[in-house]
This record gives sequence, structure tokens and C-alpha cells, in this order.
Amino acid sequence: MAQAATMAAHVQTLDLKPDAAWSKDLATRDRWIWDLASSDLILQHIQPLLGENIVLWGSSVVTRKPGQAHPWHSDIEVWNANETDAISVWIGLKATSQASSLSFINGSHRSGVSVQEAASGLPRDSRTDDAILQLARSRCGGEAALSTPNAWDGAMLMFAGGTWHGSLNTRSEGTRVALLLQFARAGFRIRQPDWSQLDWPFDFDDNVSPPLLCVSGDSEIALDAGNRVVSPPPASPPSMWDPSISLSHLPPHVHSWDPPLAVAPGGGWQPTLNFEGHSQILRKISAHASTLTPGEFPHDLQLHSDEELLLMLAGEAELHYATDPNDPSPQAIRVAAGDFAYYPSCTCHTISCPAEATEPAQYIMFRWNARPAWGPRTPTSLTRQQPWSLRDLFPTTGRGFASQLVVEGPTTCLPHLHLHASTVECGSGYPAHEDEYDVGIVLLEGTIETLGKQIHAPAILFHPAGTAHGLKAVSESPARYLVVEFHHPPDPDLPPPHDSHPCFRLPRHSIWKRTRPSRDRLIASLRSWRQQLWPKP
Repeated sequence: MAQAATMAAHVQTLDLKPDAAWSKDLATRDRWIWDLASSDLILQHIQPLLGENIVLWGSSVVTRKPGQAHPWHSDIEVWNANETDAISVWIGLKATSQASSLSFINGSHRSGVSVQEAASGLPRDSRTDDAILQLARSRCGGEAALSTPNAWDGAMLMFAGGTWHGSLNTRSEGTRVALLLQFARAGFRIRQPDWSQLDWPFDFDDNVSPPLLCVSGDSEIALDAGNRVVSPPPASPPSMWDPSISLSHLPPHVHSWDPPLAVAPGGGWQPTLNFEGHSQILRKISAHASTLTPGEFPHDLQLHSDEELLLMLAGEAELHYATDPNDPSPQAIRVAAGDFAYYPSCTCHTISCPAEATEPAQYIMFRWNARPAWGPRTPTSLTRQQPWSLRDLFPTTGRGFASQLVVEGPTTCLPHLHLHASTVECGSGYPAHEDEYDVGIVLLEGTIETLGKQIHAPAILFHPAGTAHGLKAVSESPARYLVVEFHHPPDPDLPPPHDSHPCFRLPRHSIWKRTRPSRDRLIASLRSWRQQLWPKP
């Protein structure tokens, strides 16, 4: 259910193209949708029916407001398809229940006709459930039956492409959001309907070919059938801040601020990028330190798929949260130096420095992304919480070194995110070692020795998985810092480490181009740690 909620928020950020000639192309433009549609979590259910050679011809988001109906219909593109020709996969994302689920006429895909053709002699206001069921029984015999499966956020319904179906959201509140993925055997021709002719007889525009994606097998079979096959979206997108920037493999990195952070001339937001790149675990990891003068915002309310961790260094700020970017009444939470907050993927947010503040707000932001962990619902997944105060979390120590757990758990991107606060007295620390996960450290007080250097607070450090690092406090006063552990299996899409310098976003050159890994390797990677899609709670 946590993954369903995140995907529901994610699709709000997409251009759904409702007025386009072909609005079922989300997977051609969005990697999250493609990763899910092409994963073994779905293929294992449709390959026994469609065979090894499969195309994804439709990927779209369908919404229904309370009381809004989608009348009985057959999908025009596959109206004459049976269960060995085309399969549709419907996944509830938000406000899903039996009251907002789909309804089907069982066995109707074997009738050989669409519901639009069968009901062409009935006025639209006469096409009730009972009337449609009687039409189906006249075509299919006694096997025809009406069913409305129970569903929930994260539930997956599968049905043959030619099935008669419809929906009526009878919930009293809540717009139902669902993701529709439509598959066909590669040799089945998908034609562009004339959307001005939704009733029987259907009409098609064969001068336009919808874009199809090959999710399994040989794409040449689809081409020979007259289909247009396109490439999937990039496996590892460039920086989500600036698509003109190529991301490098990030080595161990240390950055401290001396002199203090700069203030934007004339006021406003002044960000300083500390580092940005990728590791073998994270498709993107970056950190920036920013100043924000009183009365200013860095940006409007925004949604993105990255996860973030914000830590206040000085001054005060207000964290603004909303349900969507157009929310007229976002929630505001006041934070001060030493407070920090975690932003799950697709949190609608921004930050401001209060107009009455006497000094600029200064803060550090970690921002990261990784291959989404499609899998069973995890009730303990981390969600947005009230900001924490490090003033209350740093442990006292009389034995040289002490740590205090802040929070840990799975997230949308990570099987496990772990945060703890540590206090280290002069001369104490830990020896050099290698971790199986990436580690970020924010030094807030004192001076430490690491990687052969003395580092003064405030500072930010990043240690990729498999790189040796140790730490020793060398200042008279204790060193205090926050540790962020990013746990995730190695990503097979990412290139291996190489000798390189830290990525300071300089120079700006070339979009990162790379080839997609083999289907077998991707499936094996997904199968190794997830076997089913969001089971019922």
C-alpha cells in the first residue's frame, strides 16, 4: 500500500496528455512506469497466456470522481481479442475499494463482439447492468455473469483485452486513481482508433501507429505485424535538476564551509552544490548547502520522485507541505538550527524563511534516488513525520563514543534507510572499515580526522559502499554528527566505479547515454528480492 500511495503521488507529476491523439504512452516517457510494466512481477502472470513475445501498447492513469461512471465498453484497440491476444492489468493506486473497482461480464471476451456492437440498438440510458448482462447471455450462453471484484490500493486486476467492462465510483468521497497497463502478443496489430467514433461501427486511422514497447521476446515480430516499436525511457536518467548534466560515479567526498555560507546578492535563495553523482547503489545522490533570506522561498510547492533529508544549520525556517502543488492551504511547520526533516518520494513541499526572521536560514539538503523497490506492501515504510531535533538526540558520553538511533525502515527507493546521531570525545572514534551500503555524514560540532584530513564543522561527507573510511575526534569539545545509511542491492543498470574526481557539476557537458541491460539480468535482479505485487493487507 505504501508503494501504491507513492506511485499515486508520482503520477500527479506526469503530463497525462488527456487531449493527445494517443494518451496511453506513459511507459515510453517515465522510467518508474516502465520498470513496473516490464518487471517479472507482472510478466510472470501474463507470459503463460500471451507467450514469450509481448508488447506493452497502453500505459495510462484512469481517475473516477465520486459518482462518476465509465459506461460498459470494450477497449476499441483490442475489442476482438481473447485471453491469448491481449491482457490488461489494472492496479488501484488511491481510494480503491469494491465501490470504485471495475465490473466485468465474465466470458464476454469469447463472444466475438464488442459491447458497443451488442448494445448498438439500446439507448445509452437503457444500458443498465441487467441489460448488458442479458445481451452477454444471448451471445455467450449461461457462462456470462456480472462480477465486481473487491479491490484495494495496490491490488492488481487482470482481464482479457476484449472483456466487457465498466466502472462506477459509488464512494461518497475520494477520487479513485488507477494505473492501467495493456499488453498484447507481439504479433497482434494495434491500430489507432478514431476517438470521435466511440460507438459501433468503430473507425481507425491507419496512417498513425501508436508507440509500443517490447517487454519480452523479439520486437521484430511486432514490427512484422505492422506495429511501431519504440525504445524504453533511459535506464538511469541524468540529473533530475538539470538534464544537460552528466552524472559521474561519486568517489568518497568531504566538504566543509570556511568561510560561512554566502548570501545571495540582493536577497533570495543561494544554493551551493557540494557534490552530485551516482554510486553502485544510488542512481543519484547529491548534497547542497543553501542560504535563504527572510521572506523568501527557493521554489513553489513541488513534487518529484527523489527522497530528501533537510538539516537546519542556522536561523529559522518554515517547512510547507501540501497534498498537491495547487493546494491553497499548505501546512507550515517552524524549524530552527539543529532540526531536520525527511521527505519521502513525491512529498509536495517547499521551504521559506519567515519574513520576521532576523537572519537568513541556512540548511543542508541530501537528495537521492534509486531503483524503486516494487514488492509486497510494507506497513512499516517510512512516511513524512514531524521534524526531529538533534538537540534532543545527541547522546551524552563518558566512554568516548556513543550513538543514538533516530529512525530506520524501508522507503520507496530503499529497502532500508537508517539514521543515527553520534557523539565522539577527543581521541575516540572508529577504525577504517568498508560498508556494504552508502554512508552520508553531516558534522555539526567539533573537529574530526578522516581520510587523512582534519575536518571542521559544519561539514558533509559521503562514503560509497565498499570504500574504506574511519573517524577520530581531535577537538577538545566532542564531535557531534548525523549519519545516514543508504541500504540497497547494487543496481545492475549503473556503470561500475572508476577512478574519477568528485563531480562538482563542472564542466556541464553531454547527456549521459547508455544501453539497457539484458532482460534476463533485470528480471533476475527483481525476482531475487520480490515475488509478488502488493498483496492484500
